[in-house]
Amino acid sequence: MNLSPRLKPVIITAAIFLPLLAVLCFFCFSAKREALTPTEILEKKDWTRGELTDALSRTFMAQADKRRRPEVLEHLRKQLGAYSENERREIRIKALTSSLNGSIDQLRAATPEDRDKIIDEINKTAENNYQRVLKMSPAQKEALKKQMSSEEGKAVSDEMTKIMTSKLTPDERRDFTKISQVWIRTLKEL
Repeated sequence: MNLSPRLKPVIITAAIFLPLLAVLCFFCFSAKREALTPTEILEKKDWTRGELTDALSRTFMAQADKRRRPEVLEHLRKQLGAYSENERREIRIKALTSSLNGSIDQLRAATPEDRDKIIDEINKTAENNYQRVLKMSPAQKEALKKQMSSEEGKAVSDEMTKIMTSKLTPDERRDFTKISQVWIRTLKEL
């Protein structure tokens, strides 16, 4: 086959790049997108462990959509039902750990004004949780205490302690002093 000198470079280029383009298109169209928005999370029905861990982690973060959080968490709890108790515990612990690390990273990236607002919001949430515990019946307090002393509760507490002591700077730990004090008061009520 005799090709003209002008056509030869075009054919060689096409022969090289068309298969490459076909492979890229295949991966782009066949790869599943990760559900990140609350609407996408609520629409998604089939979850891998990694996707579920990531979705829970993002939902736990301070910057998540608070209006839709209860609805999204309820949906994700139902999705957790497809896994064994041990797998559910591992997913929840990994999600919480990832969420805490992600929240710290978000806090560090925030402007000083936004950072102060976030810390104030966390303080308010901690105080609201304390007030909620004060209003609990003895049976409710006992159930919460049992949950916190479970294997999963201890693992979560250990992870939180590890993050607080190893990841936070002294200045950041100082910023969380009030939150820690409210948490200790809350634990004493149980």
